[in-house]
Amino acid sequence: MVHRHAAEYIDRSLREICFCKLPFGGDFRQILPVSRHTTRAQVVSACTNRSPLWHHVKVMMLTINIRVQSLDQQDSVEVSNFSDFLFRVEEGTEPENESNMIHLDAKYIVRGETIGD
Repeated sequence: MVHRHAAEYIDRSLREICFCKLPFGGDFRQILPVSRHTTRAQVVSACTNRSPLWHHVKVMMLTINIRVQSLDQQDSVEVSNFSDFLFRVEEGTEPENESNMIHLDAKYIVRGETIGD
């Protein structure tokens, strides 16, 4: 999501440009917020769902990963499996061991101090 003030500005601009009184001129895409050097409270405040525009938003759950469909067969299977794994973790349905830990396949582990290592 973008900062709520930016979203509100974009809302007003798109309504004017599109000649449409619907929020965001009738079209909205979710963009994650980026807030540097801020407190947790400031990050939460920056989220679009804190905006007065939020009551116009209809939340829809997507169930098909379109990006996977454009990959070759091997990559598609691998990305789809990882996507399914993330979904199970989010839903709390991924099996845990006796220590309440989730197994993460070694191929997904990056060793080093940073991603670039």
